[in-house]
Amino acid sequence: PGNYVYSVAFAPSEHTLAAASTDHLTRLWDLANPARPTQLAYVSGPASYAISVAFSPSGRLLAVGSADKSVWLWDVADPAQPHQLGSRLTGPGGYVYSVAFSPDGQTLAGGATDGSVWLWRVADPAHPRLVSSLTGPAGHVYSVAFGPGGQTLAAGSSDGTVWQWDIRPARVAAGICALAGQPLTRTEWHDYVPGRDYAPPCGNRPG
Repeated sequence: PGNYVYSVAFAPSEHTLAAASTDHLTRLWDLANPARPTQLAYVSGPASYAISVAFSPSGRLLAVGSADKSVWLWDVADPAQPHQLGSRLTGPGGYVYSVAFSPDGQTLAGGATDGSVWLWRVADPAHPRLVSSLTGPAGHVYSVAFGPGGQTLAAGSSDGTVWQWDIRPARVAAGICALAGQPLTRTEWHDYVPGRDYAPPCGNRPG
């Protein structure tokens, strides 16, 4: 690398090592023989520093968080010939200092220096979609990690705290409904959700 190396990660096979550098590149090495590492390839794309890197549990996907406020995805099934998947993942308002895949490889999290954490669904990695953005930390988010079951997400912040979220959809919906206090009436439903049958997520009530 031509500059600082911010992050390194092993593929699950432990034969491939990725390193993200401030020269905007992420390099891939073959470590099948650790005494004689061989550079396989590098991936480019970020318009600024490559800061954080993670392999999916299958080892097929590589995610790179960048100072260009986005996350990049590559197919590295053949690490000697990586190719970019879809468009870069955008939304964060700051450098993406940490990326992590859920244990099932279906969700990707990115922690940013604007105090936010972003979740993307990557079940179809060529067409990732934003699931949600989480807020709370008052400082930069420097690290993110999923719990072993994939139901909890933790984030470490420069405000001296660690935040945890239960990201199970049913729990999230229940929490929103608890805060809302009451479901939408039929009139409100048709005002806010026109053209769809009445099906408020927090239960029914007359009206």
